[in-house]
Amino acid sequence: MRISLLLLLYFSIQSLGFGQELDQSTRIDPEWVIDFQSRGFIADDIAIDDWGNIYSTGSFNAELQLNDSFQIRNPNAQYDMIPNTYFLMKHDSSGNLLWVNYAIGKSRSRGVEIDAQGYIYTIGNVFSSRLDFISSNNSISYLEKPRTGASRGIFICKYDSLGNILKSHFHSNNEMEDPQDFKIDRDNNLIIAGNIFYNENNELKRNYLLLKFNANMELVWQRKGNGKGRSHMLGITTDKKGNIYATGGYWDYLKIENDSFLFENEAQKSFISKFNPEGQLLWINTKFNPYSGVGTVLNIDAKNHIILAGSSSSNLMVARFKRNGKLKWWIRADKGSSTYTSKVLIKDKTFFIIGATTKSLFPSTDTKTIYLKPNGGQDFFFTQYNLKGKLLSVHSGGGNISDYGDAAAIYGQNLYFLGHVLGNRTFFKSKVINNKDYTMWISKFQLSK
Repeated sequence: MRISLLLLLYFSIQSLGFGQELDQSTRIDPEWVIDFQSRGFIADDIAIDDWGNIYSTGSFNAELQLNDSFQIRNPNAQYDMIPNTYFLMKHDSSGNLLWVNYAIGKSRSRGVEIDAQGYIYTIGNVFSSRLDFISSNNSISYLEKPRTGASRGIFICKYDSLGNILKSHFHSNNEMEDPQDFKIDRDNNLIIAGNIFYNENNELKRNYLLLKFNANMELVWQRKGNGKGRSHMLGITTDKKGNIYATGGYWDYLKIENDSFLFENEAQKSFISKFNPEGQLLWINTKFNPYSGVGTVLNIDAKNHIILAGSSSSNLMVARFKRNGKLKWWIRADKGSSTYTSKVLIKDKTFFIIGATTKSLFPSTDTKTIYLKPNGGQDFFFTQYNLKGKLLSVHSGGGNISDYGDAAAIYGQNLYFLGHVLGNRTFFKSKVINNKDYTMWISKFQLSK
């Protein structure tokens, strides 16, 4: 484990006339930070089990440096210019590395979830003809594409807590399936949301995809967009009854079952929808955001109300819906900003939004707003709201280039944050990571501070 050096540095967070400047006390340091290097990184997702162990996924380019003496390499990817080697790591609650798994071949992680029995599931893209999954005990599990001519598809993997791979599965209908998010429901079914790509009249089109697999990785049903318009699903969640909530965006035209929506402009329009466990559409709402935009992430609170975050004309958008799809409140940063969101986390009667921004005004249902000007090209952040949409706090960090806030998970009074940086420094309040290569990092923040 590599612990960051302690330096006296601080963020550059400035105030505009329409915003408030953050106090120094809001720019907190993590309890610890660990980091890993590669020639290229895409950090993806993080999950915490019942014992506080940390599982993180992502993709690296050719080799992954875990510490001064431990390195893993994908010999098939040594000349790749992009990170296409999937990995899954486990750390204990103190950040000590327990094991790491990866796949030889070309693939990219798209999420990690833990079921009620403690088994770990991951999904992702497959680009090569087969994947060789290397488990923590150095055993190899082979996953080959069926000889159907599929250029890409979706992989699903199941592991035990020791890092042994128990089962893997490849899915494709020759539609260039691209998963974006997945969840495990109450019955250990896997729900996957994403996109399909296909050629129509020499034009590459994209439409939404929603899949349900049972615990044996057998396809139960699928829903996908038809040939009209363009659409995609980016975020999903499930409730205690197994209902599915999905969000995303569409251009021109969207049809789900018998419900059709026409958007006359060329810009993207956001939507949120609810399906029952059998995949039948219960409701859809496309009117909550009057501007162009997209819903990216969502979660369910204790009242089965839905918290959604996304972008509205590139500005941060946050909304809360009743269980029947009726809008409770909606807020938007109405000044220039460029923000992406990667997670919504529920804690008690509050929620956190995770993401990164090139500049952002964080909105609130009251008159308080906070403006964040990044230290470099882009900073990561996590911000806390109450369930009425009142902004409670904003925490951020970043170096002199671009930092990404990829995912986070809450365990007890701690928030575990996953990010990566396209440069050699990532600043917190007084801690900094110094590296020569692209860096992925995991940090632990105490929420009680």
